[in-house]
Amino acid sequence: MRSAPDLGGWPRAVVVTGASSGIGLASALAFARDGAYVVLSARSQDSLLRAESDCLAAGAAGTLVVVADVLDEAAVAEVSARTVETFGRIDVWVHTAAVVAYGRFEDVPSEVFRRVVDTGLHGTAHASRVALTQFRSQGRGTLIVAGSLLGEIATPYMGSYVTSKWAVRGLTRVLSIETRSDKDIHVCTVSPGAVNTPVYAQSATYAGRTGRPPPPVDQPEKVARAIVRCADHPRPG
Repeated sequence: MRSAPDLGGWPRAVVVTGASSGIGLASALAFARDGAYVVLSARSQDSLLRAESDCLAAGAAGTLVVVADVLDEAAVAEVSARTVETFGRIDVWVHTAAVVAYGRFEDVPSEVFRRVVDTGLHGTAHASRVALTQFRSQGRGTLIVAGSLLGEIATPYMGSYVTSKWAVRGLTRVLSIETRSDKDIHVCTVSPGAVNTPVYAQSATYAGRTGRPPPPVDQPEKVARAIVRCADHPRPG
């Protein structure tokens, strides 16, 4: 952790789960350039420390690194607890963690299919439950979930990822409805199409080739700008 936080107000405190690369890292950097306190969480400490250095160079008011796997709800709760302990509150929680597997449905081992769905769905559920609990405690906050166009359409050879993103879309819609009466609590979804992120190169493949995003391909910085806009002007998920 680096900084001496002003717990009384601005700058805002932003948690990013899945912050080590791709959309998560781009979002962390975008909030850092905005002068926020940025909390970076993912599974790889080395990647997070590099991200922290980049965020500080970009202008973050302060940073905090918390290693956590989103499949471990207790670890996600620790992210929240350490953020509140350090910065006094959580203004925005951005959740971007996901994994991908390629292959025909029957060629992808059941344990791999389950891991993709668990990370996408249960990881989102864990982050959402922890974030909303804190938001209700403090009376305000914005949860932003990185969804996908594949949460609205289907494509072959990505059955587990499509399943997870359709489920995430349904969950965030439910959460958006359930928080409607809370004027200062918001649940938003940003659902990009193809994005140039390491998730493709890091994916498990059972299709005889490494997957890649279909054109047109956006850069993660474009999605990050949409996420910051969502934090500035929340809209229903």
